[in-house]
Amino acid sequence: MPFESRIDTHAHFIPPFYRTACKDSGNGRPDGMPAIPVSTLVMLKPVKNLLDNATILLAILQNAGQRSFALETNHHGTYLGDPAFNDVFTELNRRKARVFIHPTTPCTKHPGSHSQSAVTMLPQFPNPMFEFMFDTARALINLFLSGTIERCPDITFVIPHAGGALPPVIQRFCSFATDILGSEVDINLQVVRETFKRQFYFDLAGFPFPDQIHGLLRFSPPEKLLYGSDYPFTPAKGVGILAQKMEAGLEETFSDALVRTAIYSGNAMRLLNINQ
Repeated sequence: MPFESRIDTHAHFIPPFYRTACKDSGNGRPDGMPAIPVSTLVMLKPVKNLLDNATILLAILQNAGQRSFALETNHHGTYLGDPAFNDVFTELNRRKARVFIHPTTPCTKHPGSHSQSAVTMLPQFPNPMFEFMFDTARALINLFLSGTIERCPDITFVIPHAGGALPPVIQRFCSFATDILGSEVDINLQVVRETFKRQFYFDLAGFPFPDQIHGLLRFSPPEKLLYGSDYPFTPAKGVGILAQKMEAGLEETFSDALVRTAIYSGNAMRLLNINQ
């Protein structure tokens, strides 16, 4: 399918001022990546004195319009199911918001202080290579077992990278929580499946083909899958290569061309309330 027929639900907006601010603050190699990529997106209107407020402005830009919000899997080591975020999720639920959750580097908190440290177990590898997948799983497990998702049925969650490392451990965390810990949260495989079907979408950025996709499909129907490129952290050449693998993988997995078209664009149009 040509790129102009796809809706990319996972791309990173990196305006020049933000790239400069990251480099100037010592974050020129985010999460162990070699550098901050150059994005072809540009600011259409010049704005002055932005560097001092880059974080605030970026949040506004990311969260503007469509009542959609972008959150990271943890905030300085505090995961999204923590009681500290209860009021935030209550408001998101009231707004019937769409919430995109992107993985980030995990942190550890130091007892007796308010400081945190980034945790990179194997620093020779960039964290997006595999650590991001685990932090996605941590965040979602925490959201389920804290009762946040059960308490917020009107939030629509968008999860990248085909759910990261979550699908293979769903049965384990559900069964462990109920059979061993006696959790009061209503959680089992059927609850997860019903919740995914009701209020979750998953983008296919990364490397879900030919194998990872099948673990996700045990829990999520194809109408909740979205195209994603992860550009420009995945460079243009890589986007093309992965698009070819996705096309072959979708044809192998779904014989119905309408299902494949929906994954490329139709599901995103429904998510974003775009008239088809």
